[in-house]
Amino acid sequence: MEGSGTVVELGPDLKIHHKVGDRVTVTGFGTWAEYALINSEYAVTIAPENSFEEAASSYVNPATVLTFIEQEVIKGGHKAVVHSAGASALGKILIRELKLRGGCSSRVLPLMKDVQSGSTKILQRGSLRVSVLDREY
Repeated sequence: MEGSGTVVELGPDLKIHHKVGDRVTVTGFGTWAEYALINSEYAVTIAPENSFEEAASSYVNPATVLTFIEQEVIKGGHKAVVHSAGASALGKILIRELKLRGGCSSRVLPLMKDVQSGSTKILQRGSLRVSVLDREY
């Protein structure tokens, strides 16, 4: 649902003005194609210091995390979150946001080959405990 690329052609009556050559990130259907026809309102210019990969994950993942925290964690009055996002982009954002909000801890079930190394990285990002089946790190 999200992607990034370079504007190669412009249609008439743009609501948000981009130029050919602009680097943008978008959300919508068809973003995995080599070329996609998108609404200019859904294209956000990418900062020069960001890669296409970073930009592509900056749309859906943060919205997913913020909605989850507001709709499920806060409204539900939960003190801990169990998730399997591990060291993915979504997992990193979730751990950071939970840490910033102070009241929630994150118990992570990473799905990776090198569990010890991955768990150390997750703990360094702010997770309080990492559990993998019957082992804890």
